[in-house]
Amino acid sequence: MSRRPVVEPIACDCCGKPLLPVFGTFHRVEREFGWASLPYVLCGDCALQHRGNPSEARVREWIMTRAARAGAEWSRSVGQLLGEAIR
Repeated sequence: MSRRPVVEPIACDCCGKPLLPVFGTFHRVEREFGWASLPYVLCGDCALQHRGNPSEARVREWIMTRAARAGAEWSRSVGQLLGEAIR
């Protein structure tokens, strides 16, 4: 008998609260940069707190938090891409 795979919870990129992958408990957003679309995820509380137009610096922070969860190499690559977008 095989074991059921463990589903890792998604964490809010703003407050770090772990979330279950259940519809309606988090808000996933992708920021378009023309050359790439980079995601970030906010819990319901943070999505309400930052609704409207969060600052660009805040969005970049959330994108980098999300990238760091994918590993150091991916985080460095995303950081370089975001650095190019600032220029």
